[in-house]
Amino acid sequence: MIYQELKRWIAQSESWQAFIDYNIANEEQANYTFYNRPQDFYISLLTKLQDILDQFEEEESDDVKKGLLSIAKGLEIYSLRGKRESFSGVNYSRNMLYVASLYYLADFPATSFLLLKQFPQEEFQTNIEKFIYYFLSRNYTRKQGQENPYFGYIIEYLREGNNEAIDILRGIFDNILSPDNQIESHLFVLTYIAKSILKKFSTNNLWYDLTEYGAEIDWKTYVRFNIGKSPQIWSFFPSQQTAIRSGLLTFDKAFSLQTPTSSGKTSIDELVIFNELSRNPESKILYLAPFRALASELKNNLGRNLTSKLGIKVKTIYGGNIVTDSDRLSIEQSNVLISTPEKFMAIELGLSGMLDDFQTVICDEGHLIDNTTRGISYELLLSRLKNTESVERRFVFLSAIIPNIEIINSWLGGSDNDIARSNYRPTEIELAFLTQVSASHFNLEVNPNDEFPTKYILNRFLSTNDFSTPNGVYNVSTFKSKTVAAALKSLNSGAVAIFSPTKDYNQGVAGIASEVLNQLPTSLPKPIQFCDTDEIAKIEDYLNYIFSNNYLLAKCAKEGFLFHHGDLPQFIRELIENSIRDEKVKLLICTSTLAEGVNLPIKTLVINTARRFDGNKGYLMPLETRDLKNLIGRAGRAGKETKGTIIVVNPKDQSILSDVIADRNLEDVKGFLYHVVEVIEGYITKNATTLSNELLDQLKEADYIDNSIMQLLAEDVPVENLEQEINTLIENTLTFYQSDDALKTRLRELFSLRAERVRPIVEYGNLDLIRYTGIPLRSFNRIEELVDFKQNFLSEIENPLDNRWIDFLFDILYEIEDFPSDRSREEFIEALAIWIEGGWYHDVAQGLNSTVDDALIFIRFLEYGLQNSAGSIIKYIDTKRRENEEETSDIILNWSNYVVYGVNNRLKLDLMEINIPDRILVQQIANWFIENEIPYDDQAALRSIILRNQLLLFGYLEGRVPQISIDLLNQYFYRTV
Repeated sequence: MIYQELKRWIAQSESWQAFIDYNIANEEQANYTFYNRPQDFYISLLTKLQDILDQFEEEESDDVKKGLLSIAKGLEIYSLRGKRESFSGVNYSRNMLYVASLYYLADFPATSFLLLKQFPQEEFQTNIEKFIYYFLSRNYTRKQGQENPYFGYIIEYLREGNNEAIDILRGIFDNILSPDNQIESHLFVLTYIAKSILKKFSTNNLWYDLTEYGAEIDWKTYVRFNIGKSPQIWSFFPSQQTAIRSGLLTFDKAFSLQTPTSSGKTSIDELVIFNELSRNPESKILYLAPFRALASELKNNLGRNLTSKLGIKVKTIYGGNIVTDSDRLSIEQSNVLISTPEKFMAIELGLSGMLDDFQTVICDEGHLIDNTTRGISYELLLSRLKNTESVERRFVFLSAIIPNIEIINSWLGGSDNDIARSNYRPTEIELAFLTQVSASHFNLEVNPNDEFPTKYILNRFLSTNDFSTPNGVYNVSTFKSKTVAAALKSLNSGAVAIFSPTKDYNQGVAGIASEVLNQLPTSLPKPIQFCDTDEIAKIEDYLNYIFSNNYLLAKCAKEGFLFHHGDLPQFIRELIENSIRDEKVKLLICTSTLAEGVNLPIKTLVINTARRFDGNKGYLMPLETRDLKNLIGRAGRAGKETKGTIIVVNPKDQSILSDVIADRNLEDVKGFLYHVVEVIEGYITKNATTLSNELLDQLKEADYIDNSIMQLLAEDVPVENLEQEINTLIENTLTFYQSDDALKTRLRELFSLRAERVRPIVEYGNLDLIRYTGIPLRSFNRIEELVDFKQNFLSEIENPLDNRWIDFLFDILYEIEDFPSDRSREEFIEALAIWIEGGWYHDVAQGLNSTVDDALIFIRFLEYGLQNSAGSIIKYIDTKRRENEEETSDIILNWSNYVVYGVNNRLKLDLMEINIPDRILVQQIANWFIENEIPYDDQAALRSIILRNQLLLFGYLEGRVPQISIDLLNQYFYRTV
């Protein structure tokens, strides 16, 4: 394949590139053989290029593709800016055509596209050069087809799927390459490359795969939808092809796909949805997204594209448990509903018969079915969905990291033939270990688990010069300081993320952010040098408004970097994600929230630690391998980077990350209830006790079992059939499906015991009420005692902070154990009032006599803990009052939304519900309505008034709100109009 000496030179060239990318003073450059013999190296590469193309004509094996990739890596240094200047005598643009073509043939079309973006089309003169450039750039126009005698055939094929166009073009290339024709050598090579490209394209394009494996569908609209994207999509990734060729378009009951992060899941989603609605136009599709961040991203990308380009109506719901009239109508009218499992379960009972409407279910991030915080809703919902006898339902199960995906697929009803696995990534990932030589001398070992020359060392990756300050040499003795130094150094190469599993001020996100600020006086690269200074100034201004200029995140923004963790409000996280996605900011510090389905253009991921303190064990434990696998998949995004790099700082983490890269020791997915049983078993063993309901009543894990029973039971189950029904329910769970006999027996015991607690609920006809309200079983009787739903004022409340309502509600909340607030009632209500009246996090912090970080946690509790507890009580009140034909105040019915949004009147709530994108805007636009005494009848009228008065609104808002808010309003008008 590739001769050993040439392989060594190619490996050397990669090492040399890394020195350039990281801006390292390379004292050993003269020792690179290829560098001293650049012409010999180039000629050897071109000679081998012809050989490898001949082999490609015969077979497209993995070995041949590896050879193509190696030649491409060797050639690219002669065309890349910052590297090509070291050589002479090479036509940069023509050489890059060679390189980009080889990447395409080796199944890296995104890298091919990215490399060619550096060259304008004017640099390509001959027809064959222009053909290859047009093809690999994936941005065709009719003019290109008219001007280029070859490219017109590609356009014809893309638009109509006409195979004859490919055959004609193949004949043209064969004729040019005929021995009878005498052409210049470089034109011969280019034509030979063009022929190889055409060979691959003929069986590697949208039309070929779709008509071959989904012949009964008219795919013209779908193909044109894809070639209308930027960059245009003409073919599927190998991972997507594997799914299609394994039956994705024609499966019966369930299909599961395991493929790495960033390998084209969105296109799979689009394909599944288009395929299903083409076959069954009246069907509905439920898309389960277990993270709010993922649901939000899907709404803004997948949902918007499907609606605007294909006319498919998409509704996205997440957060809260109240169903508005607007929600109800849009869900009924939608073709696709994107929802978190929790939100779907919360609203489903409020929408009669809704469950039966969804005949296809897409399960995203499927490994989270046994996640300790989100898994219960996911497992229970899928258990219900797959066992609805009245509906023949199909499932598409997606995950990057499930070793036992066959079991999941079988549980959902699929066969062994309905599974696709792929290890394909559109970009490569390199593992690198930071190794310390002396106090301020660090090397970077790249590909440390490979053999030389693939393994190489970047000597003096960090050196004394990097740590020099006006006051001497900065001390980098801690892993935190080494992490930050490695990240700052890596900014020379592209966008960087630093990962820590916690957010605290020691080794967590906040501590790392503070360390970045501390290292700014050193000679290391400064984040502000790599960001869009105008954009970061706007972000800083916005954060000052929201948090105050003393908050750490605002201080970070001032210096050109940001951080991201789960306590930050969703809109701030989205702002941060967008700034990274749009390449306005190049340094991000984050927890695992980065891995929650959010795609960002990260070149280098620096791991501060791959372990977390386990309170039960009393020492640090490795993070789950599959979670780390999902995390590192965020490095090296296709179309943005040619590769990703994972830097490991702590030697104790090296074996952990080596396992992750090599797909070793990935944990099986067992189901959430498995972990519930595991915790209960551990408690019994530790306390030398026996299983009983009295024991279970002390454990919160029992609530999960209670919830499972009530969520899965049929509405009209006869009490005499309860035991039998519950046994059937257990058997439908994923946990039971893959358990051994001992665990199955224990599950039956647990469910049988909790059935005794559920029996009175069924006997008295309260099952539907508990399920609808979401009141925990252990609290139901207490709430019935506490809630006097006959109070007259419950129909009179016109202010969400009316003392009668607040006293009534908090009298109840502070009497039930499911409201775990550690603050006094008075302090809690005072801070809540500040929030609802429009105060921001620094205002709430002042009310709590605490920090902004504590205020963030408090508001997060409002959005989840208080919203859920209060929402359940409100549903109970409303149900009971409707039974007595009594009304409940609209303010009370929507009180949870007033809390979540932090607004104090109906106008502001309506502004939120018509999706005004920013709480600052909501407050100021409401002021504009009030000052101008503008009435409105409903939300549709409200939206219409706002759209008619855009210029007046912008004039009013000028100087009153940050520029980011103005930008968000502009985007709102653009999308709405």
